Amino acid sequence: MVLQYDGNTDDAKFIGTRFYEEDFKSGVLSLVATPEGTPTTVVFIANTFDVNFSGFDTLGEIKSRLKECRGKDEALIVDENGNQHVIFSAFTEITTGLQPGSGIEVDLKRNVAKVEFEIENSLPENITITSVQVGSVITDS
Repeated sequence: MVLQYDGNTDDAKFIGTRFYEEDFKSGVLSLVATPEGTPTTVVFIANTFDVNFSGFDTLGEIKSRLKECRGKDEALIVDENGNQHVIFSAFTEITTGLQPGSGIEVDLKRNVAKVEFEIENSLPENITITSVQVGSVITDS
């Protein structure tokens, strides 16, 4: 799904049309042109299927719905066949305006990661893990 806003502050208003999966069959997405020097923000969310994203009339409203996922049920979308999908998203701020015929490049980011680890405790008492941080790791492949 794609949402476009007329600025980059929380009070930026929704402009344009909400696009859904069926709109991408042509491989072309049309955004609303904005005057030169006028900022716009475009929000891309992949793997939403038929989830209702109505509302979100301001950029602040969609930002306020961002949350920390604390479990599998909050992190995945289930399609009509029961298959689970990871949500990908991107917020792209265009500060120079969006001219007719211009293009933008967007990198969608995965919103969750699965981490498996094993801890061996050689101490006589139990340990408690209070925090885990996951970062991007570049590997040579």
